[in-house]
Amino acid sequence: MDRGLLSEDHVFIDSTHVKASAIKRKYGKKIARKETRANEEKLQEELNLDREENGKKPFPPEKYVMK
Repeated sequence: MDRGLLSEDHVFIDSTHVKASAIKRKYGKKIARKETRANEEKLQEELNLDREENGKKPFPPEKYVMK
């Protein structure tokens, strides 16, 4: 990003957080589902716009449902 090749608006970051424990070998994962869903919805919209511009059908919404 420092070289101007990427913009911060176009970077998708996984919002999975790892919570540290007092014991070195144990850890717990805390998933930020709300942030991830918002990012996935935005990504789906951008993908569908790009597909329509290139003459392709948009992806169906049920393909992106998180379980």
